[in-house]
Amino acid sequence: MVTILDEIISTLKTHSFKIEIKDIREPFSTKQPVYPMIVVYESTNLPKQQICGVVNFTTLAYRFEIYARDMSINSGLVSKRQVATSIADEIDDIMRTKYGMKRSMSPQILPYTQDGSVIRYIFEYKGILDNKYDVLYQ
Repeated sequence: MVTILDEIISTLKTHSFKIEIKDIREPFSTKQPVYPMIVVYESTNLPKQQICGVVNFTTLAYRFEIYARDMSINSGLVSKRQVATSIADEIDDIMRTKYGMKRSMSPQILPYTQDGSVIRYIFEYKGILDNKYDVLYQ
């Protein structure tokens, strides 16, 4: 089984976001939540073509959840939706340009039930990995 989850998380951690990200983590972390925060899941990892026991292509999908609340930036109030959208735009650029993946679902904006001042902005990217040549296709 191949995965690029660790590489994606590492790329996000070294990226200089326009809005400071307090944490980037895998799901089910026991750490105290901080905002804004990005959680990255590997939602799909399935062999697409297998010949004689060798997997040639793998379908990969990565789900992102941005947790955000209203912020004061440069003495102005920025809404939690604007915070999440700004972060999502930068992730979109990384996933398209660095990894060659395309967004596979419309973004969902949901309330975070544990804290009413926080929203969850959810979206996903998908691609097909050529296991032999280590190339991702949309």
